[in-house]
Amino acid sequence: MNKEEILTALKSVIMQMDPDLPADAIIPAADLRNDLAFDSLDIYELLWHLDKELNLRGAWHENDFPKLENCRTVADIADLYADLSARPTAGRK
Repeated sequence: MNKEEILTALKSVIMQMDPDLPADAIIPAADLRNDLAFDSLDIYELLWHLDKELNLRGAWHENDFPKLENCRTVADIADLYADLSARPTAGRK
């Protein structure tokens, strides 16, 4: 799965979570908190839906969770999921 496919899925999930959000606001540089008004709970809900959408539930490792603290933008989330999807364990659970 490439980054563009992940960005498309990410945009779709965000639009499902907040249908009032303009589609053109969901760009790679959009800050999850400041531009999209996501709080911590929204971000974790976003990750849960994205895991399901991309079938990556088995790809997470314990050392991945601290990386989430550095995810500020849509592109940051897409980069993290690109790394996850490249793992041999991705999509097995």
